[in-house]
Amino acid sequence: MPSVQLPPELVADVLDTFVLSSPSHAARIPNLASFAVVSRKWHAAATPLLYRNLYLDSRRRGKILDALEGNEALLPVVRELSLSGGGLSGTEHEPDAEYARLKRVLTQCGNVQRLSYHCFDASTLLDLTWFVSDTWPTLRYLRADQSAHLFDLLGRLPALETLIASSIEVPAQGGSVTPRPPPSPPSAPSRSPSPGSTRTSTPGPPTRPTFRLKRLDSGSSPRPSDFQLLTSSSASTLRSLDLPLSSLTSQDLSSFTSLERLTLTLAERYLPLPVPGPGPGPGQPATTRNDARLVRRLRHTLDRVSASGAPLRVLEVHEPHYAATAPIAAGALFPEEEEEEDGRAGAGFLDAVPRCVERLELQTLEALEARDIARAFASASERRARSGCCDGLRQLVLARKVALQDGAGEMRRVLEKRGVEVVWE
Repeated sequence: MPSVQLPPELVADVLDTFVLSSPSHAARIPNLASFAVVSRKWHAAATPLLYRNLYLDSRRRGKILDALEGNEALLPVVRELSLSGGGLSGTEHEPDAEYARLKRVLTQCGNVQRLSYHCFDASTLLDLTWFVSDTWPTLRYLRADQSAHLFDLLGRLPALETLIASSIEVPAQGGSVTPRPPPSPPSAPSRSPSPGSTRTSTPGPPTRPTFRLKRLDSGSSPRPSDFQLLTSSSASTLRSLDLPLSSLTSQDLSSFTSLERLTLTLAERYLPLPVPGPGPGPGQPATTRNDARLVRRLRHTLDRVSASGAPLRVLEVHEPHYAATAPIAAGALFPEEEEEEDGRAGAGFLDAVPRCVERLELQTLEALEARDIARAFASASERRARSGCCDGLRQLVLARKVALQDGAGEMRRVLEKRGVEVVWE
């Protein structure tokens, strides 16, 4: 019986569907490599998908660069790059040969839209950021796990839509701004700074980015002025935001009218716990944990989101796990006694959750227990007509351990009465 030959366009559709349904890049690469050796048709369809998303670390870098250099047809196929500086060495004026080769090959990959980079030596980061902005000025996605020179890079990426960073350091007013370096000699394939080029610092205000972000994960808690500088051009476009909060900083989100998903990371967890003894002297800022003040900041932030009229559907209150400090107390998140400052009791920050929120994610709050949730929602129900607390809530996401705690049954009854489904994660 003759074998059935699938038409090339159907093979391409099958592989495209596989890529879209695969859980991760690492999981699909071995399968794509296997598909590429089934037949010539499968090879032709699988190879572009295999090189569309590349991860260049010290183990894979050499082989991938060999393949790109050996087949120029692969160069325009590359759309997404993850770059690790592991195994690269050298200095600013004497660059590592492998680093120079990496830039030389990647310069020809002109269709890259998504970039991640990490683990580069500090001496190469300035050169790397100029290489990135010169080679891919239309980047739409950037993930950077190193903060050096990052803000200057952001000012040179006007098409950026997604920014994920572990930390963003904004130059101080009147501080140093990295100028554009002299162009490389015409014979050099890369337009990033040539070895030995002079880099001076010019005083002046930090460059204001002009991108219009749709998603921002801002990393460590920025100062309010820095956050406003970073997002001033994205107020009407930002749909997803991960913003750290602490008792030391407060952010005004009233101008972000398009937010659909908001994660408020409780960065207070990283502050040291108070120790017995006198506090800071006159005029000195507090530098230790103040969970009650953190919750007031949380309420204020949510109040400003409500005022913006943003179509917020998903709200996550995220507590990072940090073994050096204790979890934020449930008594601070859902106080039992009425607080004099705003008169809101029992429900804690729930009173400030905007009415439009449909899904509330609390699964990372380590000290939260079922009885706290039952009490908070029951208390909120008593004032529901006045506050509109969680009026639109349909799903509450909790850690699985909460289902095994005392009070879990009462919690379910209270939530069921409110028409709220519990999702366990």
